[in-house]
Amino acid sequence: MPYHPQFRGRRQKARNYALSQQERDFCTQIISAIEQDPTRLSIVAENLAHYRKMQFLSRGKLRTLDELGWALEVENSLDAIKTMLLSPTRSGQRLRRFPLLFRNVLNPPLRPERH
Repeated sequence: MPYHPQFRGRRQKARNYALSQQERDFCTQIISAIEQDPTRLSIVAENLAHYRKMQFLSRGKLRTLDELGWALEVENSLDAIKTMLLSPTRSGQRLRRFPLLFRNVLNPPLRPERH
């Protein structure tokens, strides 16, 4: 009995997760800001903790938080974040679509110094 094309399994399309120029510019700005002041990595960790407390996040965002949290806890280096942000993979795309994780990295809020 010949195999009928109607009953074939669905093929996965090759996905394109390449970075647009706007995404690449944003990522390089974040990376250069953290390179100039490594204490800004703690801002990313604070944002991560803030969003982990939220109840109603999609599975994709939860997975992104887990991957970024793992990178920060295990390696705690800029290289891990740089690799994740610039990688043309699904996880890189999810991280680039959640820019609130990098809120206040480019323009940190002014905090009064306590004496």
